[in-house]
Amino acid sequence: MSQDFTPDDFEPVYQQAIILTIAIQENPGSSLSILAPDLISIHTQLSTLIFKASNPDSLLRKRCSDRHGEWLQIQYDLQNTLCEAQDLVDSLSKSEVLEIGHEGLGLEKVEEELSVHAFLIGQFIESLGLSKLARKDPALGEIERILLDAAREERESLGKEKLEEVEDVNRLGGCGRVWELLRKNGVNRSEINRLDTRIKQVLGWVLRNEEEITMIKDLEGFGGMKKEDHVTEPPGKLVEEQGEQAKDESIEMRNEVLQEEHSELYDEEYEQVPRGRPREQTREEDHPPELEQTVRYEDNDTESVESFVWV
Repeated sequence: MSQDFTPDDFEPVYQQAIILTIAIQENPGSSLSILAPDLISIHTQLSTLIFKASNPDSLLRKRCSDRHGEWLQIQYDLQNTLCEAQDLVDSLSKSEVLEIGHEGLGLEKVEEELSVHAFLIGQFIESLGLSKLARKDPALGEIERILLDAAREERESLGKEKLEEVEDVNRLGGCGRVWELLRKNGVNRSEINRLDTRIKQVLGWVLRNEEEITMIKDLEGFGGMKKEDHVTEPPGKLVEEQGEQAKDESIEMRNEVLQEEHSELYDEEYEQVPRGRPREQTREEDHPPELEQTVRYEDNDTESVESFVWV
């Protein structure tokens, strides 16, 4: 039985990536610094997935319950590479051997693998909301996105009542207009010919699912996020803030308790200070540091692929 994604599906490997990133950035002169860009990209992408998994209205929660196996494979391979990277960090902490060069240390191998992982996670995020068929072929995935946009524009232009009067075979102007639309959007004619049958299948899926997908994207707030949009803060600041959270997620709760107790604390002379009155003298430890609160929010893609045939 398929289950919805939750933040727990992404947080362990996210914490692992954060800790590694911080360790490497604490040694900026080491050869391990070449791993930092991919690590930053990975933990930023994982942060995006945690956000989506926390949002019950996200594509990840609503249309991806069948993709756990796919994610588990990505996560398993990533964890193995992160463990290799951790071994390199541990070696650096014991000696300066890594400062000499990359030979024999597996550093280039780890760097290449991290780059592949960042690419695969990015693909996973970008494919949220796509049909099973479109996820198997990048070219078909791009075609499906074009058709989803076209179907949305047609629905919004005609209105629901008029659209119901149009037969599926005549949607988007029919077969000839669809092919013309794809060519105008940069799809090569040879690709259209190669994917002819699958495009018809995808179009049938699009016409059945476009309205729901558009609604979910609107509720989610940022459907169609691209790789370059994942980083919203400078890398250094992002790592610092997320690293603090990764070290101790219970601080926020403890801080709330301290703040409640603080309102009834006695001063140094054990004279009770009424709630709401300012103190003349305060101790630094009576004022717990304010912490940033990070709110996390974030496709049951169970469609059956049917052939779409024009008359």
